[in-house]
Amino acid sequence: MAALEVICIKNSYLEFYHYMKISLIVYVLLLLSYPCFCQTETLTKKWSVGVNASLDINDRKLIVREKNTTNENIAKSRNVREVRKPGYAFSIRIVRELAPIFVIESGIGYANMGFQTARELLFPYSQTPVSPIGTYKNIYKFHYIELPLLLTATTRYRKMQFFLSGGIINQLLIKSTSITIDKFNDGNKKRNTVEDKTNYNKCNMALALQFGANYHIDKNSFLKIGTMLRYDMLDIIDAPITAKLWGAGIQIGYYRNF
Repeated sequence: MAALEVICIKNSYLEFYHYMKISLIVYVLLLLSYPCFCQTETLTKKWSVGVNASLDINDRKLIVREKNTTNENIAKSRNVREVRKPGYAFSIRIVRELAPIFVIESGIGYANMGFQTARELLFPYSQTPVSPIGTYKNIYKFHYIELPLLLTATTRYRKMQFFLSGGIINQLLIKSTSITIDKFNDGNKKRNTVEDKTNYNKCNMALALQFGANYHIDKNSFLKIGTMLRYDMLDIIDAPITAKLWGAGIQIGYYRNF
């Protein structure tokens, strides 16, 4: 059993390495091809380094891989119970200007994603019918290390620079946690957090779309605010009923040019 777990972990990291290798190849090709986007006099471009933080809403899209009445009913019952979960993310970014209107952005970050259930009635452990003693909900959190690779198109008006970005985000699952929050009728609360032992896939890739505006404080620094949308390309688990995580949020960043 231990040997099987080691093999599974090893395969997950090999998959992640494969995704990263593809991303690195794309990054290098874009970096080497930037003279094609611009005139000779504009080949000396700027690098920027910045920090980003975002507040998000997260959820999952359930997918029935093995279609039958039982699985479809299970998926429907879960969809009724589940609601969107607040999340957050932060990252360090490096930006390379390819041409006057194109930049490529990469870096490393952390994201807290997942989903949660709506509050339901809480009953005591008893064999006889009793009144509910409160309510409870479950929160499922996925903790990811992220490596984004985004290509951005920009247009500038005075101190404002509007942008549209698209690309991929490589994700490595650090851990997943399950939280139960009980709220009793007398006003007391109980919170229990455990590490989720479900065999979720260790690596994933998300499609990302971002749009917003940069405000140039001066020639060497700017503030960035935008909306980030992301949707997983891969399933979070190999199972008859699986899911893809998605998120949307407001992202704010500060960058300096070099």
